[in-house]
Amino acid sequence: MINRSPSHSLVRPCSPLEGTEPNTTPRRDSCILGQPPHSRRNSRRETNTSQQGYSELRIRGQPNLTPLITYYSQGSRPIDPRRAAIEKVAAEPDSLSAYWEQPGRAILDASLITVPLPPEDSFEVENSKVILFSGNQRQDLQAALTTSGRKVENDKVILHKELTWELLEKYCRTWSSLSNYLEKFPEEKEKRLSNDGKGGQEGDILDRFLLRLRNEMLKTTGSIPETVDIEWPMTLLLYRKRV
Repeated sequence: MINRSPSHSLVRPCSPLEGTEPNTTPRRDSCILGQPPHSRRNSRRETNTSQQGYSELRIRGQPNLTPLITYYSQGSRPIDPRRAAIEKVAAEPDSLSAYWEQPGRAILDASLITVPLPPEDSFEVENSKVILFSGNQRQDLQAALTTSGRKVENDKVILHKELTWELLEKYCRTWSSLSNYLEKFPEEKEKRLSNDGKGGQEGDILDRFLLRLRNEMLKTTGSIPETVDIEWPMTLLLYRKRV
């Protein structure tokens, strides 16, 4: 199961890993039917409502790998979520940046920073706040949210799981951007590495990405661990309704 902090027992993030474990169906990008990808609302109490989402994965204790992850997912110049609906993301080699559905993906990777405050006639905007469960990873977003007038709290990452490389690959293969990429470049499917020796020697775009991660780990630490602790920075938007 996903590890969570006991101090936030009411926060129940949907798992990005649903469907990657045995006897489950890959989930791709949607955690609740009819809700935006990687986002969910909670109105358990009539006077409160919330929205939460998780963004691009990180590997705990390996900040040097973050640029490799960001390039693979978002490219060399991640698009501003405020412009993702009108600007086309340019395709780049060995990157899935151009194959996400936008602007949704950019909004999530920017930790919901562009989600507007609710209407003042229905909500106590002055009592609304943002909780970033991101540790010290997204201080840029904390500063931007504070500058925009939001009340911001920062807490440790609560959404994380230790994975083998095989499970990490299975999770990454559920990304809709990878599915879209392989539809556009079907020849990549023939390059995919396989355990039976029938795959290509080069590997497909995901195989090459994971190889870059392992090579960077070997370069900086001198070894490649059998498992990695994956973290997903999460944002929680809290609103109080007027009564």
